[in-house]
Amino acid sequence: MQLGLIAAIVATRPGDAAVLDFQFLMLALAATALLLGAAVSERRGIERQLRDKQARLDRSLRLAAASELASALAHELNQPLSAITAYLRACDMMLAAPDAAPDALRATVNKVVAEGARAGDVVRRLRDFFRSGIAQPEKVSPAVLLRSLWHRAGTRERHHVMLETLAGDLSDVFVDRVQIETVLHNLLANAIDGLKEQPDPRVVQVLCAVDAESFVRISVEDNGPGIAAEIIDGLFDPFVTTKPRGTGLGLAISRSIIDAHGGRLWHEPRSPGSAFRFTVPAARHAA
Repeated sequence: MQLGLIAAIVATRPGDAAVLDFQFLMLALAATALLLGAAVSERRGIERQLRDKQARLDRSLRLAAASELASALAHELNQPLSAITAYLRACDMMLAAPDAAPDALRATVNKVVAEGARAGDVVRRLRDFFRSGIAQPEKVSPAVLLRSLWHRAGTRERHHVMLETLAGDLSDVFVDRVQIETVLHNLLANAIDGLKEQPDPRVVQVLCAVDAESFVRISVEDNGPGIAAEIIDGLFDPFVTTKPRGTGLGLAISRSIIDAHGGRLWHEPRSPGSAFRFTVPAARHAA
């Protein structure tokens, strides 16, 4: 552009003022082009940095998801694996007895098989849930969900806890049965752990009731010491726990599962004790 301007000046021989005006115009054009080039280069550099940061963030998120899945699996597999260990010890004792009853041994082995199948279901469902949020909802009676607690809440007997359940005549709910049973077992285990040091009677109630028009509310209530005030605000945050050997993941996982079902999970203080309640969609209103 400068060479073209010089050629035009030589050919037309304009006055000195015109040449000066042309030179200032060229200076303005050059400065504008320089600023535009710098802005474009800066924008490209920022975009490159953002892509790099996004890639690092994606890797971090995948690592966090993998860590969360591993922690969740370790937490949820503890119950069926503990039950399998207890049943196998019972089988060993039965085999060592001189008058072993085949029917009792067969029933215990069937329980081992059932707990093994449950462990497989937990692994598969939690993997699908953390990978893509996928659930496998089905119509289930609240009474059936509550009955499963009686078969797997063996710790209540060890700690002399009375378990009372009341489902009433409620319509079916539309849920992933394994995931909701996981939530119930977490809440029940927490309630039983909170009653370990309490004097008798130690009571845990699991109640079902209609919540609004399209949801069923399930409550796990105990008469224990309640939740410490210092952790109330972060009760559902990961790694918040009052147990010496707890992971602090049970409530966080449970809330994620209930949120994925379109319900909500919350805590209510009682005197004495505490209550955890969650809602799940009724089958007749589920899409």
